[in-house]
Formats: sequence, C-alpha cells, structure tokens
Amino acid sequence: MKEIGEKEVFRDDLTHSKRVKWRPVMDELIRGKVEKTVFSRLGIGLSLMLFATSVFSYSALSLVEFFAPESMGNINVTIVVSMLTMYVIGIITYFFLKRWVPGNPINDPGDQAPVKIRPLGFMKLVLISLGLGFILNVATILMNFIKNSRDTFAEWSEYVRQYLEYGDTVVPEPPPLVEMDPLMDILGGLNPVVLILFVVVFTSIFEEFIFRKLLYDKLIAFGGKVFIIVSSLMFALFHVNQHQLIYTFGIGLVFAGVMYFTKKISYCILLHMFFNLFGVLALQATSLPEGVMALYYVFHFGLVVLGIVFLIKWLSTYRLRIKFEPRESSIGKVKNIFINPGMIVFVVITVGVMILNDIMI
Repeated sequence: MKEIGEKEVFRDDLTHSKRVKWRPVMDELIRGKVEKTVFSRLGIGLSLMLFATSVFSYSALSLVEFFAPESMGNINVTIVVSMLTMYVIGIITYFFLKRWVPGNPINDPGDQAPVKIRPLGFMKLVLISLGLGFILNVATILMNFIKNSRDTFAEWSEYVRQYLEYGDTVVPEPPPLVEMDPLMDILGGLNPVVLILFVVVFTSIFEEFIFRKLLYDKLIAFGGKVFIIVSSLMFALFHVNQHQLIYTFGIGLVFAGVMYFTKKISYCILLHMFFNLFGVLALQATSLPEGVMALYYVFHFGLVVLGIVFLIKWLSTYRLRIKFEPRESSIGKVKNIFINPGMIVFVVITVGVMILNDIMI
C-alpha cells in the first residue's frame, strides 16, 4: 500500500510538472490568438467602412442625379452627400466594432492619472501640430519632386524650347515645379460654410471617435506605444492619399499621444478642429485682396515658425523619452499586429487605392 501511494504521489507530481512546463506555452498561444483577433477585426471593420462608404456614396449621388440633375454640377452638393454618407457609415462602424472587437482583453492600465491640459498648453499643442504638419508637408513635396524630377525636367525642357521658338504669346503656362495635392483644389472651390461644417467640425469629430476613442479602447490593453503607433498608421492609411500619408501619420502621433495621456477625446477633437481650421483659412485666404492675403500668410507662417520652435524645444528637452505606465501590458509579438487577415486586407486596400489615385489623377 505504501508503494502504491508513493507511485500515485510521484505520478501526480509528474503531471503537475508537465502542466507547469506547458502553461507558459499555452498562455503565449492564447495571448497570440487574442492579439490577432483584435487587430484582424479592426482591419476588417475599417476595410468594410471604406468599401461601404464608396458604394453608398455612389448610390446616394446617383439618386441625387436622378431627382435633381441640375445640382450635380455643384461640387458642394457632391462633397456634402459623400461626407454625410461617410459619417453615417462611420457611426454604424463605430458601434459595430465597439461590440465585435474584444476590448481590454488582457489588462487596463487604469492606475495612470489623466493629464489635464491648461489653455496655454493646449495652444502650444496647436502650434506644434501646425509646425509639424508644415515640416512633413514640405518633406512630402520634396519627395514627390525627386520622384517626378525626370518628367518635370522633360516638361520644362519642352516649355523652354517652345518659348524660344514661338515666344510668350503662343506658349501656354509653364508646368508646375512641384506636384501639389489635388484635394486642395477641390477644397478650395467649396463654399466656406461647407468647409467649416464638414472639414473643421464634423470630420474632426468623426475621425477622432474612430481613430482615437475606439482604437484607444481596443488597443490600450497592448500598451501605450502600440496604441499610439498603430492608431496613427491606420489613421494615415485610411486617408488613401499619398500626399497626406506622412503628415497625417505625424499629426496622428500627436493626437494619439494626447488621448493616451489625458484619456479625454474632447482634447483630441478640439486640437483636430483647430488644425483643420488653419488649413481652411489658408485655402480661403487666396480669395482675399492681395494685401490682406499677404498679411494673413505672414501671420500664418509666423504661427508655423513658433510651432516649430516649440517642437524643437520639446524634442531637445525630452528627446523622445516619453514616459509610459510601467505596469501596463505590451504586445506579445509585433508580427501579430499586421500578420493577420484583417490587417493584411486593410493595408492592401488602402495602399492599392492610394497607388490607383496617384496613377489616375
């Protein structure tokens, strides 16, 4: 009996040791599955939102053309119908993903006290956003100039040849030296009220709830770094515009950082509104008298320079050493973020549409 009891104890100890040995492996497998599920479902949801927005926008514009064909020549009507369709699809997507994607499946760093931003600090953030946006826009323009340098040189060579041969009375306008965002031409032709309502107010609310509030709730379980970087990247790709890719990623980092440290979506919305407002004002200034336009651009450029100074001061002070909550969780494997069906589909769709737009426009 004693020998049998000792064998049973030995067997139990052996079984327990095997369980202890395999538990970390099982925990890692479960964790990886949870991570892939979260990111995959987010990618699928945002891909469906892009697809549904395209389909329903086309359907809505077709209805407008059927019932009021005379209004289809008005760019304001086209933009309003398209934007309203996107907002409706976005609201549905927000609540769908809120329920479908697991939220905080591992850990919620709730111990971190929210940061309060004072009015002066908020204005500094606005200026830093303007300065960063300007730097990244210039970088994009330079990259496009280098990319198109061969075609630009050929166009200018042909222009100079025609000018020397026929003179300035026959030769058309010289070709542009740099490639600008075609979207700016569309926005520049909109009614100021439409610009303020749809670009400054509604778009800021829509994008912040999707890319900051929703993604914060779903990604903060994997740590602040993952939330800030991934949400900013998805925000940039969602614009499907290579002219906006770099600066929307950079500005997304600022907005996501504000969301992480303050835990208040209202700060992000207001910051986004101010950033878009200055862009709208810069577009509308071109319709002002030359003297007034020059004064505004001097004022605007002064704000940009001040923002760059604040940005340089911040970078020199902190040197990108941002303090995250030490007890918060982190991603198990970085590849789980992108190597999953949903995120692969999202990246392929957004990059594909971006390339297609660049070829067609």
